[in-house]
Amino acid sequence: MSQFGDAYIFKFTENLQARLEVLLNKNKLDALTQEERAEFDGISELSRILTLINAQLAAQANWCPLVR
Repeated sequence: MSQFGDAYIFKFTENLQARLEVLLNKNKLDALTQEERAEFDGISELSRILTLINAQLAAQANWCPLVR
């Protein structure tokens, strides 16, 4: 978790974010192996889950990035 203003949000580690970017680039080139496809799908699903959780945390904290 990372603090962003008064709210805490979930973020990928630097290593996981870097791996996702590698997989995204390979996906754009249609060059993923079956194992990489499964890894990419799993990380993408985790990203969606964290986005949902972060939205819920922000709503509970009445946090908006446009209001300071």
